[in-house]
Amino acid sequence: MILELLKPEKIVIGLKGELPQVLDRLFNRSSFPDRVEEFRSALVKGNSNPYSYIGNDIAVPHVRLEGLSRPEMILGLSRAGMRLNGNVVKILLFFATPAEQTEEHLQLLQRLTSLLPAIKDELLAQRDTTSALKIIAKGEQQAGKATYFNLTQEQVAYELQTDLEQGLTMAEAQHRLDHYGPNILKRARRTPWYLKLLRNFFSFFAILLWIAAILCFVPGVDMPQLGLAVLTVIFVNGLFAFLQEQRSDRALEMLQKLIAQTCRVVREGHTRE
Repeated sequence: MILELLKPEKIVIGLKGELPQVLDRLFNRSSFPDRVEEFRSALVKGNSNPYSYIGNDIAVPHVRLEGLSRPEMILGLSRAGMRLNGNVVKILLFFATPAEQTEEHLQLLQRLTSLLPAIKDELLAQRDTTSALKIIAKGEQQAGKATYFNLTQEQVAYELQTDLEQGLTMAEAQHRLDHYGPNILKRARRTPWYLKLLRNFFSFFAILLWIAAILCFVPGVDMPQLGLAVLTVIFVNGLFAFLQEQRSDRALEMLQKLIAQTCRVVREGHTRE
């Protein structure tokens, strides 16, 4: 996940100075130079993000932006350390994701906040970007699949731009509904029954049986009884498989009807359906 975004040219080693100057050096490596001012504005708007500093001399400032075509990640390393809101920072990793990729944003944040403290000392000991990437690759391989477990409720609420007690305002909820659409499971397009039936008659195994049956009627072989028996097997097997598939589809439809169509939400401090 991290290695897909972090490339050698996106790593700066030997950072020095105050945070604004350090961020400028990181932003100079951005693939979106026309969005750099938006990166800065988003960080300032979030008061440099109250959850940027994750402890252990590590900070992960991050933003979500509308219209961003793909995630961006830039890493800065400083043995001497930099100052951020009264804290010393030696590893500074900035990342930005498209606003609609909420799940990916939270997974990236979780992965970084669990991975970077574990590899901090090894990472700071590296003198070139290739070695730094190898340390990250090794740590990420051992970290396993990304989850949300080490994120607090407050962090998740902050990232989703909501409030744990008051919830969303009605205006914001309507805005998100208009922008992202309703939160519903789209049903897959159903295959007509006759196509399902034909598919069972012409599966890979069925085609082999068709060939065997046809060969039974070829002059010189002259085994029509065996050919008819094979054809009977094809039709019985295809029909049985079709009926089983239909039964499974009906069971799935019954399960879908049991799924709750509404849920309880908090809007402006009030719980509603």
